[in-house]
Amino acid sequence: MATTRSASSGDPTLSLIVCTYNRAALLELCLSSMASEWVPGIAAEVIVVDNNCTDDTAAVVERVGERLPVLRRVVEPQQGLSHARNAGAGTATGDYLGFIDDDATLGPGYLLALARILRDRRPDLAGGPILPRFDGALPDWFDPAIETRDQRVSGFSATATISGGNFIVRRDVYQRVGPFDASLGMVGARQGFGEDRAFVERYRARTPPDRQRVYYSDELTVRHYTAPAKIDRRYQARRRFLNAEARERIFVAVGKRSRARSLVLASGRLVLLPLTAANRFRTEGWSPRTRFAVRLDLADALGRWRGAIGARPEGV
Repeated sequence: MATTRSASSGDPTLSLIVCTYNRAALLELCLSSMASEWVPGIAAEVIVVDNNCTDDTAAVVERVGERLPVLRRVVEPQQGLSHARNAGAGTATGDYLGFIDDDATLGPGYLLALARILRDRRPDLAGGPILPRFDGALPDWFDPAIETRDQRVSGFSATATISGGNFIVRRDVYQRVGPFDASLGMVGARQGFGEDRAFVERYRARTPPDRQRVYYSDELTVRHYTAPAKIDRRYQARRRFLNAEARERIFVAVGKRSRARSLVLASGRLVLLPLTAANRFRTEGWSPRTRFAVRLDLADALGRWRGAIGARPEGV
């Protein structure tokens, strides 16, 4: 296997890690976007973590491998996104680990911008916007912002978090703070969330504020595919509930707030929900989109309350 070390020994090297489960067609688009962005001098390798795929994943890796200088596939038999991410980190050789979702594509200039940021800024964690990509027209109740992850900040930030589908971490920081929590995150096709948030919150809790180096840049944009099956009211409401539940459990586990305060805040959101819903309807009207937004507010409030009384995530 070729080395990831660049000609300039002072430049940090990068391992791009794509974890995948039976999404060969989307994986090919993801890897092809990396190949299109590749330019001479980028010191990187690409690792595909095959999490028990039964489709054409191996063939896709072999085919796209002809267009990428360093691409290899490893198999992680233990099902789950966190297991796959940890397996990719364990086999990576780069100074930085970059986790990109298999249903995402890199935006224009992504790799050059990332190489420059890693060289000049030397962050502990880095990331950028995740913008949605859809197949066609959307129903009237669906707001594209639901699928948008954009914190609208640029540079080092004391508050920014990094989403798992566009997540860069220095390898020694991963070794100090990690691994990703296997009790959180997707497992096969089963919804699960929070492993990325738990990692960032552990980093924040264990790193003095004046030594934290979390860098967010709008140059590091990826496009994330939203499958038609996700444009479903029940799916989106459950996702909002599970995200809120995981987030609240993590906040309590890392000491960001006490369980008592978490319960008070979550209960307060539930009590005030009729008022916030009435305000929404008054300012936004009685549209399908507004009605669904209220349903998401309810899912979020219930998830926060469930998380506040729930068990501690493993490894947090």
